[in-house]
Amino acid sequence: MRVLLLGCNHRTANVSVREGLAFGPQQRRVMLQAFKESWPGAEAVLLSTCNRSELYVARPLHQLPRVGDLIRFLGKFSRIPAHEFVSCLYHYEDSDALRHLLRVVSSLDSLVVGESQIIGQAKEALDAAVETGTAGRIFQNAFQTALNCAKQVHNQTGIGAGKVSVGSVAVDYAQRIFSRLDDKTVLMIGAGEMGQLTLQYLMQFQPARTVIVNRTPDRAREVAEAVGAQVGDFQRLADCLVDADIVISCTGSPEPLVSAADFAPIPARRRYRPLVIVDIAVPRDFDPAIGRARNVYLCDMDNLHEAVEQTLEGRRQQIRASEAMIDQALGQLLARQGPRQDLGPTIHALEQKLRDLGQQELAWLLPKLTGARQRDAELVQQFQHRLLAKIMYHPSRSLSQLASDGDLGLYARVLREVFDLHDDAP
Repeated sequence: MRVLLLGCNHRTANVSVREGLAFGPQQRRVMLQAFKESWPGAEAVLLSTCNRSELYVARPLHQLPRVGDLIRFLGKFSRIPAHEFVSCLYHYEDSDALRHLLRVVSSLDSLVVGESQIIGQAKEALDAAVETGTAGRIFQNAFQTALNCAKQVHNQTGIGAGKVSVGSVAVDYAQRIFSRLDDKTVLMIGAGEMGQLTLQYLMQFQPARTVIVNRTPDRAREVAEAVGAQVGDFQRLADCLVDADIVISCTGSPEPLVSAADFAPIPARRRYRPLVIVDIAVPRDFDPAIGRARNVYLCDMDNLHEAVEQTLEGRRQQIRASEAMIDQALGQLLARQGPRQDLGPTIHALEQKLRDLGQQELAWLLPKLTGARQRDAELVQQFQHRLLAKIMYHPSRSLSQLASDGDLGLYARVLREVFDLHDDAP
């Protein structure tokens, strides 16, 4: 089996592109079902968060889907055409793809290195794929290895110490504008997991008043009761914005909740008091043009990078220790999967290529064996089969003996490069 990864993240794509490639739970199920119907012999897991969308695929060698097929597949379900996001995509294969998976789940590739939310998101992605029937032995093994590795990284290094969530960094941004929060009114839009994590951190600073609004009032009340907050009326969101000093918004809305036109009268109603809006939703909840209004400080996920880099600087040593754990986990994963997943199909592909070359040469030679020489045609064909078997014997035997080294992915890549066995093209 070949493992392919196609995706984008906060480093390769700005928030507008990530919005177009953000897939909620319902859309993920639809996509995985469509994948299963299109390529029933392949596996797929779709990991989509506010900072990344990644499609992991495992399929037999020389079969579909290829990279071009996956780009068209993503384009079919995205909110933007493929030509607008293709340059933002990265593409990894085999051991490189598995290494990337381990780094992602261990939060080394996160916007905030060391955050733990990605562990739950990866588990949800795997569970959805298992439920849909697109995650078989390859990805169940790979994702479980990644989840175990992530727990080891967080338990044995200090990578999770300090401010390690997008929510905590978002609150830090608000503190740059306001020197104190205990006299401020906070408006939380949305009652999902990201919003709750941000709220938990925010409540440590004891704001004067906290209001939660959500499309589902019962859900807003449930969260509000847990933290001692009030419940606002989602249908009167504009009035809630007038009263607020800090807005933290993180919903799953596919379209902006507040357009620039809707927001236009609000600053004057507020008498132009400073308003901090931290929009950590992808797709964004607030039109970016709102940030140009007087005394309005709008921050989205892309704007948080500076603060994130400051947290990253203090984690360099922990990152090195985490990378060592990932290398060990990857070696163990390849040792388990390698003989079946990578090396065997590559040897088969090499044998098939040599056989095809032999057939091409026979097609050139046999018509030339005329008359009395036609009786030699069968001997020539037997010679071809015997020669191929002898050529393949030693490499196959030697590589099988190397199966315990954990470097099968490397050997397979060398074989594919030397003998031009690549079958994927963007």
